[in-house]
Parts: sequence; C-alpha cells; structure tokens
Amino acid sequence: MRFHNTVECEMSESGIATVVMNCPPANSLTRTLIAGMHECFDHLAGQKEIRALILIGAGKYFVAGGDIKEFLTFTPETACEATEWGQELMNKIERFPVPVIAAINGFALGGGLEMALACDIRIASETAKVGMPECTLGLIPSYGGTTRLPKTVNFGKAKMMIYTGEIMSAEEAKAIGLIQEVTPPEALMERCAKIAGAIAKNAPIAVRQAKAVINRTRESDTAASLENETNAIRVCFRSEDLREGSQAFVEKRTPAYRNR
Repeated sequence: MRFHNTVECEMSESGIATVVMNCPPANSLTRTLIAGMHECFDHLAGQKEIRALILIGAGKYFVAGGDIKEFLTFTPETACEATEWGQELMNKIERFPVPVIAAINGFALGGGLEMALACDIRIASETAKVGMPECTLGLIPSYGGTTRLPKTVNFGKAKMMIYTGEIMSAEEAKAIGLIQEVTPPEALMERCAKIAGAIAKNAPIAVRQAKAVINRTRESDTAASLENETNAIRVCFRSEDLREGSQAFVEKRTPAYRNR
C-alpha cells in the first residue's frame, strides 16, 4: 500500500508492519513525505491485527532531515504551522498503539533523528550517522528534538549535540544510549524483524498497555505512574489473552493469543 507516493507499507501474516519512506534522493521531510506518513500511521492505527512496526528509509538514508529548499519559502507564520504539523507526526509515532522500531539504515539527521527518537527502539546499521545539525543552519530541532533527546541521553550530551550540530557514528550513538544495537548493513532488517517477531508473540493487549504506561511515565510523577500501571493491569486482567498466556505457561506450551 502506498501513501502520497512517498510511503510504502506492507503487513506480514504475523501482524508486523514494515513502513518504508521513499522520497528520493535523501528522504527529506518534505510536505509530501510528512503527509504520506500522517496518512500511513492513521491507517495503521486502526488495524487491530498489528503487533509491531518497523520504520526504515529507502536507499542509503533513513531521513536526511528537513527540506531546506522548503524552509526558504516559509514566513514565520508558515514555519510555525509546518513545525506543528511535524510535531504532530512525531507525537503520532510516539503514541502509536504498538511498538515502533526504527531501522536506521543511513543518515538520520535533524528531523530524521527526531523521528527515530519518537520510535520505541532504535537499531542502526554500522554505516549510519546521526545528529541534529539545525543550529548550524540557524534553526533548532523543532519536531520534538529538544524534548526527546535530553530524555534519551545524558542531559549535557544532548545540549552538546544540539549546540554543536555534531554528527556521530552509530557506535558513538550506541555508547551514549541513543541507539540500542548496531548491526552490519546486510543484517539490519533481519535483526529488526527478529525483535518485532519477539514482540508479536506476546500478548498484544499487554504490549499496548505497557507502551502506553511507559510513555506516560516519562511525563508524570511516581504516584501517577503507579496509578497508570494499576489501570493497565486492570485492562490486562480483563483480557482473554492474559488467561491464555498464564495457562500456556502452566502447560508449558506456546500461547495462542487472539488479541481479546
């Protein structure tokens, strides 16, 4: 399935969606690509069978960043409108009901890194490069980068990355906790598929509730987080999947979850 001729999506029988951004030559976040991503994630959010999602860029880029040529046409007012639209997309990815894995196959710069930060898990190719060079262009990371990066890596390191526009290798990004794993280029999708498969085998209601609670935890205090956990457990215990999972454990068999 294609969206705005820039985003391609496939769904496997096991409920794993693969979303490919294809906006040559560098997968820049043009209006068309952002529109395609909005439409794609809106479509997938309503699919009950989805268990996990892998996000990757076509070719040698994850997302190279914003479309600088478009920036030059913005007024302060239209720039704010475009920023809010981009922020809305990143929020949509972060709040997507199931885990999203960023397969960082190449450059993830500026808005590309902000998109990766909105994902749950980041796996990168050895050839990947990441960074937020906006300040080198007279801009700031405005698609959630100034919020999500300091919550992901050391606070001072986040400031240094943003202030300097430093571009780092995948291994350097892994060392600071920005990326979870680094793989050879040819093994990237295989590794992401394996992680998605492990997620897909688990109780879908529990996974969705876990993601929702973890996301809320980043924005709430401990007491509220504990209440969120309690509410999520209530949902899980109302599900047939929890009973199936528990029974399968006792019987030493593979559970057959039905997302109920």
